[in-house]
Formats: sequence, C-alpha cells, structure tokens
Amino acid sequence: MERRRDPERWRLWSRYAALGPVFAGAVVIGYFFGRALDGLLATAPWLTLVGIGLGTAAGMREVLRAVKLAERERGGRPVVRGGRGASAGGRAEAGGRQDPEAAAEPPGPTRSGR
Repeated sequence: MERRRDPERWRLWSRYAALGPVFAGAVVIGYFFGRALDGLLATAPWLTLVGIGLGTAAGMREVLRAVKLAERERGGRPVVRGGRGASAGGRAEAGGRQDPEAAAEPPGPTRSGR
C-alpha cells in the first residue's frame, strides 16, 4: 500500500519539530545572560538561576502559543487525541465519541480478587 503525502501533516510536523530547539535555545540564552550579569554585578549564582528560570518560562510560553495556534487552526478541536474517552477505559468510536457500554465495564479485576 502506497503512503500518500499529506502537505498539511508535514507542515505541522515541521512546526512542532522546531519547538525543541526553540525551547532549549531560550533556556541557554537565559543562562548566558544571567551568567554575564552575575559577572558584572558579582551576584553569582543568583542571576544565572533567574536567567535559567526566565528562559524556561519563555520556552514554555512558545510551546503553549504553538499549541493554541494549532487548536485555532483546527477549529477549536484539541491537538492531542484521547482525553476522557481513552482514560475512562472505554473504546472510542469513530468521531471521538466513547462507546457507553465499553465504559461501563470494569477495567480489571475487582477488589475481592474475582
């Protein structure tokens, strides 16, 4: 079976593949700015730690911004699949709806061991 190329899928993949280096870069830049300020103000290691914290916050902000943008492009549908249907132990039907009969079944043995 031949796999068809989906340009939308590759566009989203490239956008999310860039998030890792962006996040790491924000932390590294925060580290070096904090370290430089520590050297100027003789406050080591405090401004280095503050720089790492601000870099981490900037990286998280970028990741959350990308997720919100993706949800907006998908018409408000969540980017991550699963949600309540997958965690409730039921099987999801087509369209993301949960099968009510599958959810009513207990996920495993009862406490009595039977």
